[in-house]
Amino acid sequence: MINYLRLFKWTITFLFISVWVLACNRPMMQPPAPDQDNKASAISTQTLAPVVPSSTNELSLLSTSNLSSTQPVSPENPTKIKIPSEATSTPSNLNPVPYTYSTPAWCPFKPTTLPEVGKLRIVYASRGNLWVKDEGRPGIQLSHNNDIRQVSISDDGQTIVYTRQLDEYHAEIWAINADGNHERRLVSVDQFKKLDGSQDALGVLPSLLRWEPGSHHVIFYTYPVYHAIWVFEPSTIWLVDADSGVISQAQYHGGYVSFAPDGKQVAIYNASGINLVNLDGSQLRENILPGYHGIAEGESYYDPKPFWSSDSSSLLVAIPDHNDMYTKDASITAWRIPIKGTSVKIGQWKAFAPSVSVSPDQSYVTYWPSPQGAVNQRELHLLRIGSQENTTLYDIVYLRGELIDVLSWSPDSQHFIFQMRDPGSQGMSFYLGGVCQQPQKIGGYIAGGMLPWDIGSNIAYWVDSNRYLLVSGLPDINDQWELYSGRRDQDHAEKVGVITAYD
Repeated sequence: MINYLRLFKWTITFLFISVWVLACNRPMMQPPAPDQDNKASAISTQTLAPVVPSSTNELSLLSTSNLSSTQPVSPENPTKIKIPSEATSTPSNLNPVPYTYSTPAWCPFKPTTLPEVGKLRIVYASRGNLWVKDEGRPGIQLSHNNDIRQVSISDDGQTIVYTRQLDEYHAEIWAINADGNHERRLVSVDQFKKLDGSQDALGVLPSLLRWEPGSHHVIFYTYPVYHAIWVFEPSTIWLVDADSGVISQAQYHGGYVSFAPDGKQVAIYNASGINLVNLDGSQLRENILPGYHGIAEGESYYDPKPFWSSDSSSLLVAIPDHNDMYTKDASITAWRIPIKGTSVKIGQWKAFAPSVSVSPDQSYVTYWPSPQGAVNQRELHLLRIGSQENTTLYDIVYLRGELIDVLSWSPDSQHFIFQMRDPGSQGMSFYLGGVCQQPQKIGGYIAGGMLPWDIGSNIAYWVDSNRYLLVSGLPDINDQWELYSGRRDQDHAEKVGVITAYD
C-alpha cells in the first residue's frame, strides 16, 4: 500500500531544497537593546586559502583603441572590448582548489595615506529602541518606543531622525537630539497620506530617509502600500527640516538620488535616464548619458547606479547590454561622465551588472560574470582603468569562490571588503581584499546579502580608510543582527550591539 503521508513529506522536502538552491545561486540585487556586555569580541584574521586560475596568464591587457576624454564615443554604437577567454572562463572543477595569489603587474605602487575623520558616532535601532554610541564609550539608550525601524544621523552628528512603525501600513518620521533631548514628530500618518496623494492605498510608508549634505534637511520618498503587486519607481522627493519641522518638495526630482562628495550636485537616475542638477535645483542637465536605461526585474527595476569620483569631477556608470542580466553572455558598457564635457566610453566586458563596484578614485572596478548553471561559484575580477586620457584596461581574476557578494571600497581606493562562503563549509565570512594584497579572512559567520530594502544600510561600510562597520550574524525572526566596529590595522573588532538598523 502506498504511504501517501510519507510521499507528501518527501515531495515537500524536495521542493524546499530545490527553491533554496535556486535562491542561493541568484546574485543579490540590492539596495540595527545592545547586549549589556560591551567587551570587545575577538575577530581573528587569517590568510585565505587561494584558488587555481584557469590559465597561467593572470594579467590580460584589454585595449580600448581610440578612446580618450578628447574623443567621445557614441552610446548608440559602442566599441566592444574583447576579453581573452582565459580571463573569464569557468574552471571545469568547481570545487575550491589550492591557488597561489598572483600579484598584479601594476604593483607595487606608492599607497595613498588618508587621515581618519575623527571620533566615530554610531546610531542604531535595537529591538525597536534607539541607541547612540560614541567611539570608546558604551552605548546609551535614547528611547523606549519599541517600534523604531529606520535610523539616520546628520553629518554634524547632532541630530538623529528615525521612523516609528505604527503598524504594517503606517509609519511616522521623528527626530531627537543626539544628547537625548527634544524628541519631536516631523511627519505624521495623515501628512504621509496627503503628500503621496494615493486614494486607494492601504497606507503610506517612508522610504530612503537620507540627509542633504551639510544640512539638517532630511529627504524621503512616500511608498504607498497596496494588496496588488506593483512596480515602485521614485519620483517626487520630499524634504523635512529636522529643526523646524517644515515640509517642502526638493528642488530636484524624478528618481533615485546620488549626492556628489562635495555636496554641490545631485545625480538623479531612474529606469529611463540620468540627470545632473545643482543642489539648489539650478543648471539642470537632462539625459546626460543617451542610452542609459533600467532593467525590469518583476516587481522592481534595476537602475544602474552612478559612482562619483572622490573629487566630484565625474561619474562612472555601467549599463547592462542585455535585458536579461542573468544570461551567460550578459555584459556591460562602462562610461565616464564628466561634470563638464562629453561622456566617454571606458569599455565593454562580460559582467553581472549589479556586481560592478568602482573605487572612489575611479581607478579600479570589481565585478563578476553571471554564474553558469546550478552552481554558486563566482569569479571576482579586479580591473584597472588607465588615466582620463588613456582608458586602457587591465583585468585579472582576483579570486574564485562561492557566493562572492556585497563589495565595499575604502576611501583610499586600495582596499575592499567582500563576503564569500568559506571553502569546505556552509558558513559565510567577510574578507578584506586589496589591489596589491592577498585577501584575508575576517572571522565570523554572517548573513548573506544586505539589510532589508527599507533600512538602507549596507552590511559592510567604511568610515574612513582604516575603520569599518560590519553587520554579522544570521537574522532571527525579529530581523536582529550584530553590528561590529573594526580597524584594518587590527585583528579584532568591537561588538556595538544587536541591531535592526544603523547609521
